[in-house]
Amino acid sequence: MSEQPAVRILVVDDDASSRMVMKAQLTVFGYELLEAADGLSAVALFEAECPDLVLMDVNMPGMDGYEAARAIKEKSQDSHVPILFVTASDDERIIARCTDAGGDDFIVKPMTPIELQSRLRAALKHRRLYQLLRDQHFALEQQRIHEEREQEQARELFARITHLGCLDEAGIDYIASSLMVFNGDMLLAERTPYGAIRIMLGDFTGHGLPAAVGSLPSAEIFYGMTKKGFHVSEVVTEINARLHQILPRGIFCAAALIELNSETRQLQVWNGGLPHLLLFNHDEKKVRHTFNSLHLALGILPTKSFDASLENIIISPSDSLIAYSDGVAETENPEGELYGDHRLIERLHADRDEHSLFQAVLNDLETFRGHAAQSDDLTLIELPCGLENHVTHEETGASLVSAKPATKWTYQLTLAGNALSEVDPVPLLIQTLLHIQGLGRFREDLFTILTELYINALDHGVLQLDSSIKSDASGCAEYFRLREERLKTLDGASVAIRMAHVPGEQGGRLTICIEDSGNGFDTGIIECDAGDPAKFSGRGICLVRNLCHSLTYTAGGRIAEAVFDWSQKTAD
Repeated sequence: MSEQPAVRILVVDDDASSRMVMKAQLTVFGYELLEAADGLSAVALFEAECPDLVLMDVNMPGMDGYEAARAIKEKSQDSHVPILFVTASDDERIIARCTDAGGDDFIVKPMTPIELQSRLRAALKHRRLYQLLRDQHFALEQQRIHEEREQEQARELFARITHLGCLDEAGIDYIASSLMVFNGDMLLAERTPYGAIRIMLGDFTGHGLPAAVGSLPSAEIFYGMTKKGFHVSEVVTEINARLHQILPRGIFCAAALIELNSETRQLQVWNGGLPHLLLFNHDEKKVRHTFNSLHLALGILPTKSFDASLENIIISPSDSLIAYSDGVAETENPEGELYGDHRLIERLHADRDEHSLFQAVLNDLETFRGHAAQSDDLTLIELPCGLENHVTHEETGASLVSAKPATKWTYQLTLAGNALSEVDPVPLLIQTLLHIQGLGRFREDLFTILTELYINALDHGVLQLDSSIKSDASGCAEYFRLREERLKTLDGASVAIRMAHVPGEQGGRLTICIEDSGNGFDTGIIECDAGDPAKFSGRGICLVRNLCHSLTYTAGGRIAEAVFDWSQKTAD
């Protein structure tokens, strides 16, 4: 096995002694050093030697560090060579100029060798990630193929399984324009049992049958697990595992999974390989958040290496999420120019006559393309964040209630340690209830009850999170950060869930008891927040009380017992 080449660092400083000190520190860590005494020499040396990183002094005769950095960034194009400015001043104005000139970081002298090594490693790691994502995007572009044969029966099957779901029902603006019947782009939407809307936008390498091979199981998993209430991270993990198992080498799916929950005002996003998703605020008339691609595309990594972590942001009704496949940015005009991400963002920020943000972008895209032929599958969607949660009922209650006679039974499940962070028990419990007892008519109510009680036990009981943190959007962000941090330290923690059912004359009485191993929490304080519409907490317990015959907390909040009397509900 050949040894990896040493990392090459260009040190730019007009002071020879400073270069000597820097060289002595970096050589110890195995770096190969190049030296330049001024900006002009640095640019020429960079062009000739192509170093992996640049340490740039600010004040130099002739071409200073700012000018040199701009020239180097222009010459590096898409290779992303980090530039770290080295300065003896921590003046904010100087730091701002460094950033404006293209600097990726700055180092304030003096700095210990260990601190210097740490900053260099961070910059080089970012460079490697950038190169990996660039290579992946290149692979997506190079491996697009067209299949010529299409069968009518296969087309019908494909259309039924990969249907658009509830997009039309929800009033969402979208366009899904494909080159072939079996296209590479995939757009799916479904409501969760608690009424949130979930969307999957996928872009497979290729069109035709290779794309269909991945689209069919992806749609089946997405719709099935979403309807059962599985978490977004569980859905994307399962889809990745299936695609990794069945797709041939070179075929994978750049995708984004999105969930909008208006009850909690949360927008959750997993983006692997797609162009960045844009959260646009209509009141401020600007893009206020960008969901970049933080993961590899689906089907590349095995489950043990797959990262299903989500970005979670608090939204307002005046926000809209813009998501699109790379067919939008790569739309060509008659002169062969690409539309590009920058034109899309400019269109979002520009004053416009159209009421719809989506229509403004679509009109601009069509004007740009002119008479040029469509060269790729194209998908564009605007998701208004003001959409309300809506629970759908697909089956009649009478058939589901009478499907199984009421019986007496008990069931218990205990999650301990890492299982608390890796397993969402609610979908499993719901399926158990539907299997043991015909409670399909009350599926959404039971899902809400179990979800709220379990989250309270985990968040406030085991993790000891303070609900009052969620007093505003920034507090919610801090709440989620603490949650992720504490989920990594669950040794000795547990949550026990017990369900018992007693039959009645027209139905039955279901008792749900959830006990956690934490120190307890004050349920009264949490419920007090429910009446304040500006706060993001407290609604859960009040909602459970409204759905249940009774809800009691004992042992200082460690034990919750809810009684769901569906005999009364059936009679009503």
